[in-house]
Amino acid sequence: MKTTLLKYVLIGFALVACGGQKQIVTAEDRAKLKEMVNSKSFYLDARWANPLATQSINAIASAGLLPPGSNPNRIDIIATASYLKMRNDSVFAILPYYGERQFANTYNAQQAGIQFEGIPEDFEIAYNEKKKHYDFRFDIVNGDGEGFNISGTLFPNFKTNFFINSTERMTIGYWGNVEELKKEE
Repeated sequence: MKTTLLKYVLIGFALVACGGQKQIVTAEDRAKLKEMVNSKSFYLDARWANPLATQSINAIASAGLLPPGSNPNRIDIIATASYLKMRNDSVFAILPYYGERQFANTYNAQQAGIQFEGIPEDFEIAYNEKKKHYDFRFDIVNGDGEGFNISGTLFPNFKTNFFINSTERMTIGYWGNVEELKKEE
């Protein structure tokens, strides 16, 4: 009786473990992403921030100042304005920032996050045939003179990750979704 029960429990665990299948990407999904990339019209909805887990970030987490469900390496930012969008030749971003400032030429407390808009320099986006996704990168400077180097990936299942290196802050990464840019945005 115990052996039979143990078999069923083990089979149940095996089925649950196998249940996390990869999302199936259709030809239509690939075509839609290709169209968004070719038209340079997409919206990256950041859902998670991934700062470097420095002593300061760990102290903030220990003090209970991170959103529920977050830890020093992965912070839930769903409830905040957090996006990077591309429209034609311009990029726009409003992203919360968790991390340390290393150098501050000017400090504007009203804009503690990462914000920029304009035409990026050295913009590149290319399809990685081997990995079946798009890689992008560009440089941009905001109105306060802070420079950003952004690089990331657009996956055919409409997920994204991108990383921001700054001239004044520690590196931070973001994870989220790729969405079609609406005409009114």
